[in-house]
Amino acid sequence: MFIPHYGTIVVNNNVKVGANCVLHTCVCIAGSKKKIIGDNAYISTGVIISGGINLGNNITISANSMVNKNCERDGVMLGGTPAKIIKNRKAWYIEDGTKYESRIKEIQILKEKLYSVNR
Repeated sequence: MFIPHYGTIVVNNNVKVGANCVLHTCVCIAGSKKKIIGDNAYISTGVIISGGINLGNNITISANSMVNKNCERDGVMLGGTPAKIIKNRKAWYIEDGTKYESRIKEIQILKEKLYSVNR
C-alpha cells in the first residue's frame, strides 16, 4: 500500500486492502461490515467507502466519491455520490505501456531474493 500524502486516513477493522493500492488524504473506509478492496486500487482524496463492499482489481475512485455498493468489475473508474461506473480504465500503474508494471515485477523479484536469503 502507498500513502502519498500527509493527512487523515481512516481505515476501520474488517478491511482487506489488496496489493499495490494507493490511498490519498481524507479517505475514510468506515463501518463494521467486511470490506475487500482489490489489487491496484487508486483511491483519490476525500473518498468514503461504507457498508459491506467488495471492489474489483485496478479500480480508480474519483475524488470526494461515496462508495456504498459493490463493484466487482475490474478496470473501471467510479465517481459520484453514490459512486457509479464512469468509464473503463487501465490500472493506475500502467503508463506508457509497461513503465510501472515492469518496476512492480522487478520489486517482486527483489522481494523473492530477499526472502530466500533470510530463510
